[in-house]
Amino acid sequence: MSLVAVPHGRSIKSDKGIKYRVIQELGRGGNCLVCLAFAQSGPHQGVLFALKVFQRLDDAERLAQFEAEQEFLLHNNHPGIMRGFDSGSVRLTGDHGTSLFPFLVVEYFPDTLKSALGRGLRLPHKVIFALQLLSALQYLHQLEPPVVHRDIKPDNIFVKGYSCALGDFGLMRRLDDDVDDEEDRRVAYKLSAGAGMPRYYRTPDLVDYANGEGVLTSKTDVFQLGLVFAWLFCGRNPLKRADRLLDPVELESVQEVEGSTGAAIVDLIERMLVRNESEREAATDFLDSWEGVLTGVATQCQGLEGRVL
Repeated sequence: MSLVAVPHGRSIKSDKGIKYRVIQELGRGGNCLVCLAFAQSGPHQGVLFALKVFQRLDDAERLAQFEAEQEFLLHNNHPGIMRGFDSGSVRLTGDHGTSLFPFLVVEYFPDTLKSALGRGLRLPHKVIFALQLLSALQYLHQLEPPVVHRDIKPDNIFVKGYSCALGDFGLMRRLDDDVDDEEDRRVAYKLSAGAGMPRYYRTPDLVDYANGEGVLTSKTDVFQLGLVFAWLFCGRNPLKRADRLLDPVELESVQEVEGSTGAAIVDLIERMLVRNESEREAATDFLDSWEGVLTGVATQCQGLEGRVL
């Protein structure tokens, strides 16, 4: 299905009556078109936002998942998770006529972690990001009921200066008794090109769950973030390529990290990548140790360069 473009310069009004003017298109996914826009009225007039327009109106399950993501982001209050500010519907005309498309207004981040790393990040920058992301997981996993992201990868982590936030909650799952696991597996498989998980950030837990074995827990997010950290600090994702998405997860050794804190960083990543979910620590268990790494890195940078950032 081709996505319907939002004309540049188009003014869109939200359910709150706030106007947003579209500046340019930022990207397209399987379900949504994302635009850069600025608020023309309201308390945030003049501020840039990303406007996410859902377009798969013919698919009730995808629409329901978008609405669940929208509801979650609009009520999120953690700075390490992308924040939703507003929502509404916009009438657009495409090849198949005119339709009303729901949209979500979220904070604008100019980079993903992938693009930011491509331009170069210093070690303090990386450790600060690691702490923010672990804090975001702690927040998600301590909600009632807990929320599992299960699509953590560099493209879904967004960066602005020294801040980063976890976004794209299209595969999120609330761990409550109201969701049938078999139905969840079916919907997640449909919504994801990776059988309910990203191809290059598979976890043993998600593979077992997709195969109808075991239960989904929040610790699968810890493993995924461990793969991201290995890529971020070591320059290589240790996940071995598999012929099939639901093949067993196999890892190569985590590469060394240079510097006085390198061994501690590798140790923490390896602890996040413990295969057995019951033996893997929770996100909250890692925060103090990563804070210790940041203290060591900051002390070293101050001594060598007279600054941390």
